[in-house]
Amino acid sequence: MKQIKKLAFVDSESGFPNRNAVLSLLDSRMTSLEEGDLARVNVFKVVCENLQEIEMAFGATVGLDAIKLFGERIRRNMPQGAHLARARRSEFTIVTDNLSNKEKHAFLRSLTSSLKNSIRTNGINLHLEYRIGYTSLHEKIEDPDVFLQRARIASLYARKDHVKFREYNVLIDENTKESLSLLGELRKAIEQERLELYYQPKVLMSDHSVVGAEALARWNHSTRGIIPPGLFIPQAEQCDLIGEITKWALQNAAKQQTQWKEHEAHNQLKVAVNISVFDLVNESFPGFVKKIIDQHELDPSKLELELTESQLMENVDAAKKILNELSDASIILSIDDFGTGYSSLKYLDLLPIDYIKIDQAFVFRLIKDAGSRNIVQAAINLSHSLGIKVVAEGIEDIVTYRMLADMGCDIGQGYFISRPVPVKEFDQFSFNINAPKKA
Repeated sequence: MKQIKKLAFVDSESGFPNRNAVLSLLDSRMTSLEEGDLARVNVFKVVCENLQEIEMAFGATVGLDAIKLFGERIRRNMPQGAHLARARRSEFTIVTDNLSNKEKHAFLRSLTSSLKNSIRTNGINLHLEYRIGYTSLHEKIEDPDVFLQRARIASLYARKDHVKFREYNVLIDENTKESLSLLGELRKAIEQERLELYYQPKVLMSDHSVVGAEALARWNHSTRGIIPPGLFIPQAEQCDLIGEITKWALQNAAKQQTQWKEHEAHNQLKVAVNISVFDLVNESFPGFVKKIIDQHELDPSKLELELTESQLMENVDAAKKILNELSDASIILSIDDFGTGYSSLKYLDLLPIDYIKIDQAFVFRLIKDAGSRNIVQAAINLSHSLGIKVVAEGIEDIVTYRMLADMGCDIGQGYFISRPVPVKEFDQFSFNINAPKKA
């Protein structure tokens, strides 16, 4: 009987209490405590965000050892009397009793300070990326799993807001319901081909000629109209839909390039497609891209894949093999949002990067901020010394355009040149630097 109970309440892989143990604990708290005392019971959800990447790069054994050490580090920082469980493969749940707000925040500071340090296992130093969501019980409800869901929702908002922890509130829940509803519709939109690619021109700054375009997804929603990517791509990145969107974008961009081969003004254009962090650790991704190129009989050097600097930095070792395979096939590779972090500088000469795109924040401040000018100039000089070309995105006026051209920037992109437009408008586009731009 004891063995059966152990199997029911203990995670067999790690030896930690499991999800059933947490639910049983919360159920007993709701039974034994008055509603006024429940608010001092807190549920914390600690989510390890890069466990899958670690397992893909170093194997399941290293991943399991890392998550066990991660759990032990959480345990060492818990308040006295707190309970810890491994509720999912990459998630730990903590239940605390009788914490004041001051004690709760002291615990969060202690925990985040400890978890920022790398974990060493199997001779490898690993950085485990994490988010924390938390909630108090507040009310008596029949299903204690609701509190786990709320803590999980809060952790997703911590990720969205680029912070380490976030507390659940009702507004978050309403926003999440809206996002989940949108995700459900998005899956159907992909199947029904209601997504559309818009193209934003890129111009060579030395002669102002159009040399490329970035393909950007737009969702033509039946009741909401055109939905820009910022409203659905972040949600898609939290599930498997982002992979489907990337495949759709590559297929449709390749199809468009096939048509442009017959268009004298556009037959030499490079088309850039954004890829996700999941593509960087997917060993089948290069084969998929090469299959599309062969299928449409494209020049691979006319296809550019853009990945953000933050994505690359999270997965440098895992991504290196993928990037090398793509580069060996003559596919152009670009780092987007360059300059948001400095860790990528040391990898520029180690990875097969063809272009960097200066982060828009520096471009926006270029005119008024000497520091931004110095950073942009240094990035251009360093890139050119390594044989890498530079794109500036977010150009919104002629002064910024000319300033970047004088700095030696190779290619410009932004609303001063053109907004992203449907393919029919792109086909009619020509850039005149002195022509007034549409609002």
